[in-house]
Amino acid sequence: MMRSGFTSSLIPVAAMLGMTAASLAVAAESAATQQIYSAFHHGDCAKAIKAVNALLNAQNAEVDFVAARMADEGVCINQDSDGATAYYKRSLELGNRAAGLEYGAKVGMGEGAEQSYEHAGELCRTAGLDATGQMSAYSLGYVCTVRAVAGKMMRESFPKGAIVRGGGAALVSFTASNGALQIRSLPRVGMADAQVGSYIQHPMIDARDEIKKAWQQAMTTVPKPDVARLDSKAVDVPLDLEMTIEMGGDSAPVAQGKLQTGDVVPINGTPR
Repeated sequence: MMRSGFTSSLIPVAAMLGMTAASLAVAAESAATQQIYSAFHHGDCAKAIKAVNALLNAQNAEVDFVAARMADEGVCINQDSDGATAYYKRSLELGNRAAGLEYGAKVGMGEGAEQSYEHAGELCRTAGLDATGQMSAYSLGYVCTVRAVAGKMMRESFPKGAIVRGGGAALVSFTASNGALQIRSLPRVGMADAQVGSYIQHPMIDARDEIKKAWQQAMTTVPKPDVARLDSKAVDVPLDLEMTIEMGGDSAPVAQGKLQTGDVVPINGTPR
């Protein structure tokens, strides 16, 4: 199913409040990847898969991130959550710091990697979360994992057009020790067509309610943490809700090929 949003840059939490969702989603389309994004936007899975496979050996961090999301969320190919981990890892190794958020969450979930909230936190800090080190790595890894799972749930369930591209960032503040969630900012939501006989449009979703529900569900989905190791300090985290390479959560699943997974190889001198 063509479902996914993806990030290419992450900024310090202090600057997140005034940024749009576009700053947290994929931004510049490089010359090497424009054809991939174009294929996704036109719903051409065969062309997208061919373009990604043609670039997987080019050591392009952006391409590896897209390949990871394709595998992780079943975008044009059969879903392979464990297999996506290697692509996220290599994207980080090739310089995409934001891939640390997704790779860290994979480590936190134990998908395609040994489960460790400690290591997950180290990776997510590399990506920019709690850059000043106010939280323990273990607690940050737990928060980062919940964040990723909640975002994925919403991207996969929201109907097409539910989140307006570039319409503002979703930002939440979360306290790991007691599960307290505060929504700091909401993205702009798309409007549903007016009912017959009426000119009044209504929001496609209740973003605040959906975030709360997804976050609670994510907390029950991730591996149970050691509560004694969770910090009582709140941390601000952005939610990746923009579905930027797919037709929307209400699209029919389409698996038209596979990625060249054998091309994912370790890179020396990079994060483990």
